[in-house]
Amino acid sequence: MTNGNDPAFGTSEIVEFNSGPALAKMAGLTKRELFSAMAMQGFAADSKYCPPTIEAMARNCCQWADALIAALNEEKK
Repeated sequence: MTNGNDPAFGTSEIVEFNSGPALAKMAGLTKRELFSAMAMQGFAADSKYCPPTIEAMARNCCQWADALIAALNEEKK
């Protein structure tokens, strides 16, 4: 199952706590953020495909990312 809120780059590190070492996920872009940024890069690369406003572009990119995540999850069923 692909979770859009999971880290895009699955890195982690061992962090020392008072109770001993523990595995911690590194902060960074989520899969959804990365997919959205990639869609935005594509729209921006060719202005004839750009939505009419920046706000519309941002919404469209999030929708594209969500659709990709949904399609990836359908594939795994």
